[in-house]
Amino acid sequence: MRRLELLKVINGSYHDEKQICEKVACFDNALVNITESKFEVTMNGQIVLSSLLEKIEEDFMSKTYRGRYSNGIFFRLVLSSDFVKNMILSQGKNDGICIASMKPDGYAVQYDIL
Repeated sequence: MRRLELLKVINGSYHDEKQICEKVACFDNALVNITESKFEVTMNGQIVLSSLLEKIEEDFMSKTYRGRYSNGIFFRLVLSSDFVKNMILSQGKNDGICIASMKPDGYAVQYDIL
């Protein structure tokens, strides 16, 4: 497992997503485990988010997955493509993820993965 470090929070245009955004923004320093099919966030030894993933888009820059919170609401998980990830790591920088709304102008929370 690797650690999340909060980089940026965009609240988005939807008031009904405010609580979700605030919860996701609290994952700073949590441990994360990401595979092609599952996403898990652990804080203080407890799993606070566990979701199966479905790949919905991939290009040379990123891979986008759809996951689901325990309340049934879907979210997007955006990861760097293998090409971009290797380029970032070769420069001594950290790779990152974005947990976001399924809505185009919804919330987005960006983390570095340490």
